Amino acid sequence: FALIVIIPLLSIGQNDSIIPFVDGKIKFEKIIDIPGKTAKQLYSDAKLMIADIYRSGKAVVDVADNEALFIVVKGIAQYPLNDGFGTIQQKLEHTLKLQFKDEKIKITFTDLVVYRVNAECIVEPCKGLRYSQKVRELHKKGILSVWDDLQMTIGNQLKTKTDNW
Repeated sequence: FALIVIIPLLSIGQNDSIIPFVDGKIKFEKIIDIPGKTAKQLYSDAKLMIADIYRSGKAVVDVADNEALFIVVKGIAQYPLNDGFGTIQQKLEHTLKLQFKDEKIKITFTDLVVYRVNAECIVEPCKGLRYSQKVRELHKKGILSVWDDLQMTIGNQLKTKTDNW
């Protein structure tokens, strides 16, 4: 878990977006169309892409199944958080699951943890944890920016990556 996502945070301006909850847990999902590539090609390209996104692709891949065509990544991303005393890079532990079909990839972003606290208890009130509305909004904005950047980076890299070098 000492690995960090290397993604520029380009979409910080999403203050009013919704954090999706499924069964009480934060769960982002998106299907991206990648025309002209088979599921096997997408799987192969994604393994290379993970090495580009994370400092060490091999170390963050929790499970990779080339028969069922899915990859599970346990990683850490960062987002800027101004706590009133200055801006820090807040770490966001996460699970990223990639599933492949011909011309499609399904991305699932779950198991979010911010500084040893489940993100669900930071963006929404939980018993015993008190965060101000301002702090909640700052974390929501950061989590959304990480999600936006991950899906944009994955989609762009898989649409352009090719094994023909």
